[in-house]
Parts: sequence; C-alpha cells; structure tokens
Amino acid sequence: MTEHGVSATGGYDPHAPTIPGRSGRTRWLLLAAAILAVALPVIELRADGDPAAWLPEVTPAIFPSIMAMAMSPFGRSTRALPLDEFERDALARASVRANLVIVLGIAALFVWLALASRLGWPMPTQPRHWMALGIAATGIAASLPVLFAEWMIPLPPAGE
Repeated sequence: MTEHGVSATGGYDPHAPTIPGRSGRTRWLLLAAAILAVALPVIELRADGDPAAWLPEVTPAIFPSIMAMAMSPFGRSTRALPLDEFERDALARASVRANLVIVLGIAALFVWLALASRLGWPMPTQPRHWMALGIAATGIAASLPVLFAEWMIPLPPAGE
C-alpha cells in the first residue's frame, strides 16, 4: 500500500490516507449553490411584473458558489494536493464531464434564446434578466468541475 491509497496491485483502498480538508458538507453546499444559480434566473424570467419589488438583486447568487469552492480542496490549487492515481483520474474525469455539461448548457441556452420569441417562451427583456443569466452561467461554470470532483472522489471513512 502506498501513502495515498493505491495498493501494489493497483486497487483503490478507501481506508488509506486521503486528501486533507474534505467535508461532506462541502459537496451539499456546492449542490445547493448550483441549484440556486439555476433557480434565480428562472424565477427572474417567470415573475410577473417587476421582480425587483420582491426579489433581491441576483448578484449575491454567485457567493455560495465562491464560498463552497473555497471550502473544497479541489476549488483551490490541486497541484499541491497529495493525489494518488485514482484521485487524479477521478479529478480529470470530473473536469471533462463538467466541461461537457457546461458546453451543452450553453448550447441549450442559445437554442432556447433562438426559439423563445417564435414560440412565446419567456425571454430576457431587461438588463436584470441578462445579468441573472450571466451570473448564473459564471457561477455554474466555475463551480461545476469542483462539484463533480467532490462527488466522484469518495470521502474518507467517518473515523479519519
């Protein structure tokens, strides 16, 4: 067994020492921040009248993503982390999957914008709507690789 959880036969040992500073709360906070980042532009666009009267400014919606990313060791520099082969592979797969989801999300956004006026769907008409979409896209694009890495790399056992 090596120091970071890879046995001589190449299998992953979940009881071996793992990345320091990981917490189960971080992955849930990242998930909640991503849901919030998606929900606010939807609420912003679907609200009747002026949502500014009851919905606060959407800019703070990105703060939970920033806070959760700072809590995760994957949101900071991963070069200094003692990653074994399994963790490096999972981190690389998480980044690829996150980038694929981001590209598909942006493509879906453009398809929606192209069809919205023709089909009568809600469409951004005010600067506040565009800002909500931009902030949500930025928050999701920044935190999605970290979110996927947190969920793909198992947490250490509760006793460690």
